[in-house]
Order: sequence, then structure tokens, then C-alpha cells
Amino acid sequence: MSEAAIKSAFICGKPSRYSSELEKLRTWLVQNPEGLEPDALRGKHREQVFQYLDRELRHLSWQESACEEHEEKEEESRRAAEGLPSVEVLDKILRYETKMERQLFRAMAQLERLQRGRGGAAVPPPLTMEVSGRD
Repeated sequence: MSEAAIKSAFICGKPSRYSSELEKLRTWLVQNPEGLEPDALRGKHREQVFQYLDRELRHLSWQESACEEHEEKEEESRRAAEGLPSVEVLDKILRYETKMERQLFRAMAQLERLQRGRGGAAVPPPLTMEVSGRD
């Protein structure tokens, strides 16, 4: 790769990770540590650059699919959250549920007392106790 080709990998006029890696590779290959002929050196240089670019493309492809999956999950969460009522409405629902539960337990206790009374058992009056956390 030529210096001009490497500079084309700059982002906003600054070296990118790719341009830095390609420059290191070019510098190493220009030194010709194996003492290859110019044509063989050029072929090896091309092969090394293509291998590097293939690795980076596979890595970027994997990252892209991971990002897309993450974005899909976020969108699904957002859609699911849109279907939920607001906090105020949820609080109101919980209060109603608590009130209904209390009414159900009172009705069950009253039914039990009535059934015992019909069976002839002595039924004491209901005992209610209010407990508060005040000192």
C-alpha cells in the first residue's frame, strides 16, 4: 500500500486505527526482513494487506450484527414499555388491588362465621386490631 492509500484511511484528517495499523504493516514490509525480490515483496505486501483487511471486515461485520441485535432488543423493550401504564396509574391499580383483597378476606371471614353459626358452634365476634408504626 502506498502512503497516499494509507492517508485515505484518515478520518477528519487524523490517523485512524486502520491507517496506523496499515502504516506499521507497510513499514515492516518495506524493510524487507526476508530479503525478497521487489515483485515477490509487492505480492507479499498485497497478501498481508488483504489478510489484514479481511480480518477487520470480519470483525466489523460481527460488531455490526451485535449492534443490530442490541438495537432490536432496545426497540422491543421500548415498545413493551410503551404498553405499560404510567407510575401513577400503577399505584392506583395497586391501591385498588389491596382494597379488593381486604374486602375479600373480610367477606371470607364473615362467611366462615356464618357457616359456623349455622352449624351450631359458638361464634365469637370478629376481632380486629389496627397496627401502626407510630411511637
